[in-house]
Amino acid sequence: METITMAMLTILLLLSAAFALGDANVRGPFFTFIKTARTWAEAQRHCISLGFNLASVHSSDGAQHLKELVFSETGEFTPTWIGGFEDPKEILEEDRLWFWSDGSKFDYQNWNQGEPNNSGGSEPCIMMNSGGGEGWNDLACGNRLPSVCLGGR
Repeated sequence: METITMAMLTILLLLSAAFALGDANVRGPFFTFIKTARTWAEAQRHCISLGFNLASVHSSDGAQHLKELVFSETGEFTPTWIGGFEDPKEILEEDRLWFWSDGSKFDYQNWNQGEPNNSGGSEPCIMMNSGGGEGWNDLACGNRLPSVCLGGR
């Protein structure tokens, strides 16, 4: 009886994992592109459920790798959430403070020209592939986009 119960538990766990990763395509050892469009907060919670965070970017090579990952999965430079967000206390300040959801240092930026602009006074989250894959844009966090998770470092 105990063997049957363990076998059933194992199958249940494997099925649960398959459903959880159903919209994910893993590329490389660290990045996971998530096709399902979510708000920034929903995307971050989903990444956490996988043991990751929304992706942080620390170099032009890293930014290029993420653009290629999204392009290879969608066939275009699809606007996609990454883990950058703004300090809510500084949202109305001219010198805005940005952070990565994984707690790493915000030491690289790839903004499109004229960004971040905080259009409408409330754009505290970062999307990549803005303007056809050129760079980043600050955007209202309630927009629904695919996302890239980073983990396993």
